Amino acid sequence: MTSRDENRWTWSAWALGLALALLACASAGTASAANVTVESVRFEGNRLVESDRLMQEIRTHTGAPLDADVIRADVKALYRLGYFRDIQVRSDPGAVGTVVTFVLTENPRVHEVRITGNDEINEDKIREVVEVKPRELLDDDKVRADVKKIRELYDAKGYTHAQVESEVLPSEQTVDVVYKIRENEEVYVVQFAFEGNEHFDSDAILDVIETKEKWFLSWLTERGLYRKEQLDGDVARISSLYYNNGYLDHRVSEPRLDFRDDGLHVTIGIDEGPQYRISSTALSGDVLPDPDGYPLVDRVQSKKDDILNRDLLRQDIQRLTEVYADRGFAFAKVDPLTKLDRDAHTVEVVFQIQQGKKVHFRRIEVEGNTKTRDKVVRRELRVSEGSTYSGARLRVSKQRLERLGFFDTIDFEENRTQKDDEVDLKIKVKEGQTGTLSAGAGFSSVDSFLVNLRVTQHNFRGLGESLVANADLGSRRQLIDLQFTEPYLLDTRISAGLSVFNDQQDFNDFTRSRLGGNATIGYPLIEFIDGSLTYGFEHVEISDVAINASATLRAEEGTDEISSITAAVRRNTLNNRFDPTRGSDNLMSAELAGVFLGGTSDFYKLEARTAWYVPVVWGTVFALRGRISYGASLEDGQDLPLFERYFVGGINSVRGYDVRTLGPKDPITGDEIGGNKQLIVNTEFIFPLVPSFGLKGLVFFDAGEAYPEGVGYELDKLRTSAGFGFRWLSPLGPLRLEIGYPLVRREGDDASSLQFSVGAPL
Repeated sequence: MTSRDENRWTWSAWALGLALALLACASAGTASAANVTVESVRFEGNRLVESDRLMQEIRTHTGAPLDADVIRADVKALYRLGYFRDIQVRSDPGAVGTVVTFVLTENPRVHEVRITGNDEINEDKIREVVEVKPRELLDDDKVRADVKKIRELYDAKGYTHAQVESEVLPSEQTVDVVYKIRENEEVYVVQFAFEGNEHFDSDAILDVIETKEKWFLSWLTERGLYRKEQLDGDVARISSLYYNNGYLDHRVSEPRLDFRDDGLHVTIGIDEGPQYRISSTALSGDVLPDPDGYPLVDRVQSKKDDILNRDLLRQDIQRLTEVYADRGFAFAKVDPLTKLDRDAHTVEVVFQIQQGKKVHFRRIEVEGNTKTRDKVVRRELRVSEGSTYSGARLRVSKQRLERLGFFDTIDFEENRTQKDDEVDLKIKVKEGQTGTLSAGAGFSSVDSFLVNLRVTQHNFRGLGESLVANADLGSRRQLIDLQFTEPYLLDTRISAGLSVFNDQQDFNDFTRSRLGGNATIGYPLIEFIDGSLTYGFEHVEISDVAINASATLRAEEGTDEISSITAAVRRNTLNNRFDPTRGSDNLMSAELAGVFLGGTSDFYKLEARTAWYVPVVWGTVFALRGRISYGASLEDGQDLPLFERYFVGGINSVRGYDVRTLGPKDPITGDEIGGNKQLIVNTEFIFPLVPSFGLKGLVFFDAGEAYPEGVGYELDKLRTSAGFGFRWLSPLGPLRLEIGYPLVRREGDDASSLQFSVGAPL
């Protein structure tokens, strides 16, 4: 008998005794049952809870009529406190009434919770689901719940025959709770059998279910482990397969399980029934007249004579609903009404549309932005308080917020108000890491010993401003670079940016020094397309040219001042600036430098860049990037200045080759002299390795080359490479480590298999 049963028995016995006592009192003429009153209320056995606290939980009190129903309710109320495992009620005659005494047996405290017999599941994992804790009062319901949860853990891991029992061991005034586990052997599915399937063979059905048959690597991959919940879900997946192929009358039976010595044999019976096709599709109700210039019915992909597909039908409903939502009908309903002809095996589909009222946004709230100012979020929205509801504008708003890269999660929650033409929008965000501070040291054949210090904050002051300070200090290179960007200057749609830099680098045959800065203003032309204008000025000096250097290098010795204007148009739909998985980034720019702007060199440069990210399956992404550039001097017979030429090679162009080592070389000395044009193509397949850690892997193929004056873009001269790498969105910023191998290598090319980068976008 359980404690609950004992309690009910105790209460029933007391109630019978109380009734007999009242009857005896009535027959003795002392008082009628209706006139018996409570003289006092007492509690016995309560050490943990004061009597005054218990009195607040019951309705029986001094002077009140003695009522069995009230006392029964009081006992339940005291049980609900969770302090007592047994409650008895005693009534004793008093001087002027009945003395009611609640005799309480308190739950003991738990001294220790022990878990025994577990080998396959870590004890910490089990303790995560166990609710009974040391120093808490014992709760039998929690103990039973813990046993169930531990069994579910083993079920999920394939140990269907695992046994879990609990034992409560008294220990002076406390108890120990012990969960005893007998794991037994895990159960594997060794064979699936399907009965009644004629249209789909067994392989086709096996492709759609998650439970697989055991194979020789199951000990490593856990393939084939029997999980009840997963197998139950497979029944629904098989049913969806048939629904999506027109078998509306099919039946899928519950799996029959046959546990044998070699493992579990599963048999699933299927009654396919006939296959249905669509005889007609139509719209009824509030049908919009030709939205976007063509009939609304054209949005429906389910067509006459097609096999009825339930998933496609859902997509049709979603498409139609979005059309109405984009026009302010936030609560439009689309119901597919179907009429089956079981003799002809056809079905008529009518989409019944109720558009409802046009809806406006009443209130827009931002929640969770502990660092980012409200206005930073609101200025990216394409909806506002009082504006007409638009599903399309909501999608664009969320996309723009994702592109900021400030938040780990962004959720839009729409709440209906008391009016059927209003809706409140709540934007829930979780702040992400936008700033990094990193320091490092390294050595390479290009820069020799190098110390790097980098500070970045892409949400400076919580205003969405970007601040970057970078310093590379080494034996062959010294760079100091400061950048600041204000995306909304004076709360207007104009963006502004400033940068200054001082860069000195020692090459094998010369030293190049650059000191300068840039100022940029930008303005959005249309959604996702921005235009910008940049003025740049830099002082460039080529010095310490080696005596045996090429004539081209010796001719460049001296100083120049570059004063230029660059106009650019950029379309960016990437979903994340640091780690994109969807969208594209396309840019076209034209730079003009000249004496008329205060410089000493006259030239122009044209460039087009593109990057596309396409999600594939299981979190993988295909990425394609390309860059084509061209430059020329404005002076007849002059070449593009050395410091403005294109040098290919390295982690940001063609991996597997040393930085700036591809392209034209001096025919006598072999020095890299750069080209006036370049073509680079990068392809990548990116896949998750440890998603919770932000670690990804990739394989890549690169092709690129820089070309000299007078030579076109010769595709057969492209250098190519392939390799693999790792990327990590680390606390110190994006980190790339990539290993490339040249595929088309020519004499004089310098290979560099291992390359890395910290801080730049992935």
